[in-house]
Amino acid sequence: MKDHGGEDAEAHWPGLASDAADTRRTHPELAVAAAGVGTFDWDLFTGTLIWDERLIELFGYDPSAVDQTIEAFRARLHPDDASGVSAQLQQTIDAWGSYQDEFRVMLPEGGQR
Repeated sequence: MKDHGGEDAEAHWPGLASDAADTRRTHPELAVAAAGVGTFDWDLFTGTLIWDERLIELFGYDPSAVDQTIEAFRARLHPDDASGVSAQLQQTIDAWGSYQDEFRVMLPEGGQR
């Protein structure tokens, strides 16, 4: 896929559909890929979070060993952000809405993102 200047768009926006097989992606999926953010789906009945690859990377988890639960999500939240994130999640559940937030993540080696 080329941008307006004829350059390879994939170089500017990683994850952007570059061949016919990727054209099934929706506009929200493309927006998420272009923004470099991660997403999850939370099954409230089982407690399982379905993490996308980018979210696993952002949280510093090993993709082959990540525990896809809300506890694993909360375990990496920055302590100063944890209560606000929890409150926002609860408001989203109560309203049957979509969750969108910004917060810091504590990485296993001690850094933060």
